[in-house]
Amino acid sequence: MNTLKGSGAEGLGFAIPTNEFLPIVRELIQKGVVVREGDKPGIGIWGHEITAAEAKQLNYPQGILVRAVVQNGAAAKAGIQPGDVIIGFNDKPIKTFQELKDAINQHKVGDTVKIKIWRDGKEFTLPVTLEPLQEE
Repeated sequence: MNTLKGSGAEGLGFAIPTNEFLPIVRELIQKGVVVREGDKPGIGIWGHEITAAEAKQLNYPQGILVRAVVQNGAAAKAGIQPGDVIIGFNDKPIKTFQELKDAINQHKVGDTVKIKIWRDGKEFTLPVTLEPLQEE
């Protein structure tokens, strides 16, 4: 693959050997993302931990209240919405951020997991494909 440094370049070009870029292209096509060694898995949400006291007061389940989802992130692609409460992960209850983080960290980027959601008084499970954690 040949490329040229942007406009105004001094005629500087680069050549990347096919055997180096083809595996990257294949992974991008298959997974929709290129996973680098050391990438941490994530679902792409901002949330609030609902304590037992808050759950009782609000008549919500204890879990992680989703405040926002990363645009085009794993949670958004799976259909998780702000206002949802994450109450389970792969058939295990989730009540704290630490439990959610620990459950996610047992997997790798590209794994599909089952996240149990409470929305408007109803519970259901969504498949979520973990993506690289976007750290800011």
